[in-house]
Amino acid sequence: MRSPLLISLLSLGLLSVPLFSQDTDPAADGAKLPTNVETVVTGGHWERGDQDGTYRVIMLLEGWEHLANRVLLQWIRYDQDKQEMLVEKTVAIEEIPVGAAWRITSVNFVTPKDLPAKGSKATEKQGQLQLVLQAHSERAGKATFTITPTTDHRYAFLESLK
Repeated sequence: MRSPLLISLLSLGLLSVPLFSQDTDPAADGAKLPTNVETVVTGGHWERGDQDGTYRVIMLLEGWEHLANRVLLQWIRYDQDKQEMLVEKTVAIEEIPVGAAWRITSVNFVTPKDLPAKGSKATEKQGQLQLVLQAHSERAGKATFTITPTTDHRYAFLESLK
C-alpha cells in the first residue's frame, strides 16, 4: 500500500516544476509525466497591469485502495517577448480534503449570467470567472466546489454539499 504522506510529498513536486519544458515533446517524453496526474484543464483569462494569462487546474489521483483527488490551481502567464507561457504560481486547493476521498467528476470554467454576451472576452479582473468542480465521495455524498481565482494568486472557495 502506498503511503499517503509519500504520495502527497511527491505530488508537491509538481508545485514548482513544469510538467514539460517548452522544448520537450510530451509524446516522446511521456514517461516523465507523473502517473498520478489524472486531469488537466485550462481555461479563463486574467489581466494584471500589462500582464495576462490563463488558469490551469491539475487533478492528482492519490491513494491506492481509497482514491481521492488533490486539486492544484495554476496562474499561467503569457510572455510575449519570449513567446512562451510560464507558470507564475501554483497553489493546492486545501479546502478539498483528501481524507474525505472526494473524486472530481467534472471541471468547468464558467462566468456568471450577468456577463457580456457569449463570445466576449471575459476576464477575471472583475471577479467574473469561476471554476466549478462537481465531486462525489462514498463517505460524504455529493458536492459542488466553486473556486473564484483573483489575479493576485488568491481565490475564494465555496462548498455546497448535497
